[in-house]
Amino acid sequence: MLEGDILFSIESLPPFPETSRRAVEILGDPNRSLSDILEIIKYDQSITANLLRMCNSAYFGFVRKITSIEQAVALMGDQAVLELAMISGSLSYYSQDIPGYRLEGKGMLRHSISCALLSQILGGRRDKTASSMLFTVGLLHDIGKVVLSSLVRDRFVEILKLVEEENYSFVEAEREVLGMDHAQVGGEVAKKWGLPETIQNPISGHHDFERVRQGDWNTIIIYISDRSCKLAGLGVGVDSWSFQEFREALRMARITEEQMDRSLAEVKRQLKKMSFLLDN
Repeated sequence: MLEGDILFSIESLPPFPETSRRAVEILGDPNRSLSDILEIIKYDQSITANLLRMCNSAYFGFVRKITSIEQAVALMGDQAVLELAMISGSLSYYSQDIPGYRLEGKGMLRHSISCALLSQILGGRRDKTASSMLFTVGLLHDIGKVVLSSLVRDRFVEILKLVEEENYSFVEAEREVLGMDHAQVGGEVAKKWGLPETIQNPISGHHDFERVRQGDWNTIIIYISDRSCKLAGLGVGVDSWSFQEFREALRMARITEEQMDRSLAEVKRQLKKMSFLLDN
């Protein structure tokens, strides 16, 4: 019964915007050109409006008002524009509160963007070519919560009982009561949207420490980024997890406390650019 409800919820989720899907593809292309990017975004009113709002925000303080997409792309750089295209595409999923997980939509959006930025920074330390893909994974890693929210809300007492009385993690309790956890559901959503396995797998595995132990770099990074953002106050909710496993993941990735502090400071700096989306 619940499996059918979950599958129905996945099928009912609006499709990933075509502009954002194309942005995912071109993010990993080192030979992309300015004309390629303009061709992707110029007909998407939401992305172009957000790009111009960002350029004209107080954060940048340009003397003259930026009025054209060509100007905006030239000033912001292709990487920032493509990332904004990804974020704009995710806004519709995070515009509503997510009551099953005690999350406000804005809080979910802030955490998702923070996780995307941190994943990109940490992942880029070893593999610059994978950092753009990790941005996408970080942005969408909790999309399964959008799908499961109503089911978790309806079975919250059962889930919480396992957490409080049986020492389950929240994700383990999700699996026990619903048959799937939000990470697994998120992987199925990414598959339905036609995103590559390099995005599907870290999303579905970001709460599975056994998969982290197997050494997949992208899964390790998203696992670490999700938890680090929450520890830094860039994410709230009812999830619970093991600090011992978190420390082991940091050791596997060879990330020191000093490196993490610097990376989180950079995330908070970059979040200021997004204040026009997060603070309204």
